[in-house]
Amino acid sequence: MGIYVTTKLVTRIKDININEKGYKCAIKFFQIYSCFLGKDSENMFADIASKFLKREFSNNYKKLFLDKLLLNKIVVRNSYITEKLNYNSSLKPKPFGYKFDLDLLDYSDMEFIEIKQKTKFNQTEDNIDYVIEDLKKLEFDFDLMCKTINKIEINDFITLNENITNKKPITIENKFLKLKYKITVNKAITKAKDLGKELIEYKGEYFIEGIENFKKNKQLSIKTHNLHVINKIINKDFYAKRNSTNNRLDTSLTNLSDIFSFLNFIKQSYEKFKFLKLNKNKNLLTLKIFHYI
Repeated sequence: MGIYVTTKLVTRIKDININEKGYKCAIKFFQIYSCFLGKDSENMFADIASKFLKREFSNNYKKLFLDKLLLNKIVVRNSYITEKLNYNSSLKPKPFGYKFDLDLLDYSDMEFIEIKQKTKFNQTEDNIDYVIEDLKKLEFDFDLMCKTINKIEINDFITLNENITNKKPITIENKFLKLKYKITVNKAITKAKDLGKELIEYKGEYFIEGIENFKKNKQLSIKTHNLHVINKIINKDFYAKRNSTNNRLDTSLTNLSDIFSFLNFIKQSYEKFKFLKLNKNKNLLTLKIFHYI
């Protein structure tokens, strides 16, 4: 099996002095990065513990590939915070954060790279097995799905400064420092302008940030998240379980962005599946399980 990766990233890694094993590990590191990044990153840094990297690769992972990625600025690393260094009680311990060169995350052109997957990211005890068996039978047009990633836009979800209508105090969150504070909208706008930035409302959350930098990071994090979901589907790494909050069925497919809201990505008819039904009016691939109707 393998994963899709941006062509620019593949080309850049091949250009450095790295052997075949190190190259494959570097590609796999991107898959791990995209998993830990999530879709709500403000700065495109993903916190990845060294313990996890040692388990996935070996104790020699730095020499094998990571030092080369850092030296050639394909990846940058920020500081970690330990209990000993945590003089500010509001800061929680965190591992190193990693970020790939954003110019290499060009989702307009991708290629498929074969690698061995050691970790199944979705294996949990509460998975509904018979749903997963049906999901594994679906055949997807992965090329089309990857091309769709580059069409993701967030402009319709952004409101700036005085256009924000919320009259109640809002919470500004710095996810990197894990800090939150409450403030009125007017004071937040003033603070943002003093810093030469904008007060941004995005899907009910609020940020003080330069708008272009925010849009670039947010769109890239969402695109990277969707690619990670697609790569897991390619490798038959599915999950299907009940949401403890609303009791709905959550699956790998419903974790895709709304732009994947039509059935063009499925190559065969779904009528033959006993437990699976696709609904065109919801997410790509919103699932209704007959057992629960």
